[in-house]
Amino acid sequence: MKIYFSVPILESTPSDFKFFDEIFFFIGQHGKIINLSLPTINAAHEINNDVLNQHSERRYEKMLNNLTAADIVIALATIPSIDVGYEIALANTFKKKTFILFNDKSDRKLPDRINGHHRDLWIYYHDLKSLKAKIRAPLKSTARDLAKNK
Repeated sequence: MKIYFSVPILESTPSDFKFFDEIFFFIGQHGKIINLSLPTINAAHEINNDVLNQHSERRYEKMLNNLTAADIVIALATIPSIDVGYEIALANTFKKKTFILFNDKSDRKLPDRINGHHRDLWIYYHDLKSLKAKIRAPLKSTARDLAKNK
């Protein structure tokens, strides 16, 4: 199963990256994450926006190719991010099954524009343990469904 993992890298703080690493590792046990690697996540807070903008056209094409190739999209939506919101919208446009992860202890609310789309599975969690417990079964059933249809 090919997984596109959308995380708010540029909007995050260094303390968020350990959580991202844990989720990345767990999700990677259920399929192949095709758009990110741990070094990418770990080094992201050191990359400055000027460097990112120099390669924006190439990064955009790669994002579209990865989203198109993905079987599912998993997006962390707790930290506000234009990039994550855009990737969720594209996933919906490409008719991709999308798991949207949101920490229910957050003081933030989800935008109505992305809340409630019929292909989206909203997974509300309050810590890493609850996230793993809540995402395990949907990941397994999606992998089974994909295997049946191939």
